[in-house]
Amino acid sequence: MAAAGGDGNPRDGHSGRPLHQKLGLTPGLRASGRGLPQGYFDWLELPGAEDLFAGRPGPALDFIHVFLDSSAGLDGGLQALAGRLAPGGRLWLSWRKGRASDLSDGEVRAWGLARGLVDVKVCSVNAEWSGLKLVHRARPAARQAQGSASKPAARPAGPKSGRPRRRA
Repeated sequence: MAAAGGDGNPRDGHSGRPLHQKLGLTPGLRASGRGLPQGYFDWLELPGAEDLFAGRPGPALDFIHVFLDSSAGLDGGLQALAGRLAPGGRLWLSWRKGRASDLSDGEVRAWGLARGLVDVKVCSVNAEWSGLKLVHRARPAARQAQGSASKPAARPAGPKSGRPRRRA
C-alpha cells in the first residue's frame, strides 16, 4: 500500500480508522473526484474504490472529493461539479495543510455557504492534506417537520369536559 503522507503510514497520528470510513465512502455510491493525488485509492483502503469513480456518473453524485492546491481552485468548474451533488450526497474539499496552501477551512466553509452547502465534519486525510465535508443545507420545511414531531401534544384546556379550568 502506498504511503498517504511522509511517514509511510496513512493512519499514523490520526483516528486509526481507514480513510474510506472517515470520508463515508462505501461500495455502491456514485463517486467523482478532481485533482486526486497519486496514491489516493491506496489511501482509501477500500477494495474496488477505483470502480466507484470510474463509472459514467449520472446527473446526481453521492460522493465527490476535490483536492485543491490554492484558493484559485474555487472556480466555476468546481461549482458545476458541486451542482451535481445528490440531495443526500457529500462533497469533500481538501487542501494542503499548513503554509503549503493559501486555502483555509474558513474559505472552504464560506464557499460552501454561498452555494447552500454547510460543513458538518473536518478530516485529516493524511499528513499532507485536510478536508472539509459539505452537504446540502436542510430545507426549512424539513426542519420544521422534524421539530414538530418531537414536541409533545398540547394538553386540553380543562378536565375532560373541555371547559377552561377554574382557579380556586
